[in-house]
Amino acid sequence: MASTNTNDDLNVFVAALGLTGNDRYIRDMEALADRAEEGIKKIAAMADQRVDNVVVRENYALSQLLEERFDDDVFPDVEYYSMDWRMFLDDPAEDGDNYSVEGVMMDDDVPVGQLMAAEHGVDASAFDLSDRDDRNDIDYRLLEQSRINRAKAKARGKTDERVYNDYFDTVTTATHAVFLHDGTDRGMEAITTARGTNPWVKFATELSGDYIDISANKDDDQILDWARYLVESSRSDVEVEDLTDGQVADLRARLSADDLEYLGLDPQAAPETEPEPDAAVAAEASEVSPAQAD
Repeated sequence: MASTNTNDDLNVFVAALGLTGNDRYIRDMEALADRAEEGIKKIAAMADQRVDNVVVRENYALSQLLEERFDDDVFPDVEYYSMDWRMFLDDPAEDGDNYSVEGVMMDDDVPVGQLMAAEHGVDASAFDLSDRDDRNDIDYRLLEQSRINRAKAKARGKTDERVYNDYFDTVTTATHAVFLHDGTDRGMEAITTARGTNPWVKFATELSGDYIDISANKDDDQILDWARYLVESSRSDVEVEDLTDGQVADLRARLSADDLEYLGLDPQAAPETEPEPDAAVAAEASEVSPAQAD
């Protein structure tokens, strides 16, 4: 539940960027939560004040774990807030006096309802992206990945604006931020947005306080599941055959049979080839010493 913000509240926005935002690619959620706590404590030390509220974006499982850890009155309240990117798939660009908003749907794109009508016979005029049931019916094969990526970027931008701007009462207004990242430049738009540049809203709001970024991909870290991500990602040329034996064994130890099948891995390792019976007998005979044979 969003709290009423006061000037004295220290509210921290924890944005999970890149792979840290997708629990599918988290090997160790406890360790990721440790990093989030590390950032929250640093913010508290910088402000010389206890944290009142924490708002988590992108990774719901992380928010649940932090809520469990902070289950006491002396700890901050934790809430999760992210907007559904599917709502923005039909959003065109907007231009007006002193503002320009990037579009998700380009000039040659077709509204999702019309795509669904042509492919599945639904009523295009009744198809509504603000309706969760309609969003759940979307056939993603009909959408270009670039359009999906733009919709996700707009959802993040709109989420950040609502967290930073105290005009919105659906979420606690953040004064400071912790940006968890995977060591790449994915998610850097979050830092740009915190500085007051947000191409997805008409008039961007700058984060009022400080922010810090924390990596979940340091040298000895085992927090992120890079092997799984690289095999599943359309951005990567890595195939399951390219993984090392150790990576394959690790995936088999952690993932379900369905997940392994999706990756193209058998749940069980193939047994080593046994020698033919005659060969086995010959091998045993060769190991018998003359004294034993007598």
